[in-house]
Amino acid sequence: MAPRPKMEHEDDVPVITVRTLIIIHVCLALFILLWGWLDWSMPQ
Repeated sequence: MAPRPKMEHEDDVPVITVRTLIIIHVCLALFILLWGWLDWSMPQ
């Protein structure tokens, strides 16, 4: 496939790559694990 011509406003639209999605999911999982551990470790 021929490369698309660069449009002027192309930089305004954020492109979420697979790597970015993986990083977001890892951060979310770590946050949920930390939150659950804090909730579990707190005295009732």
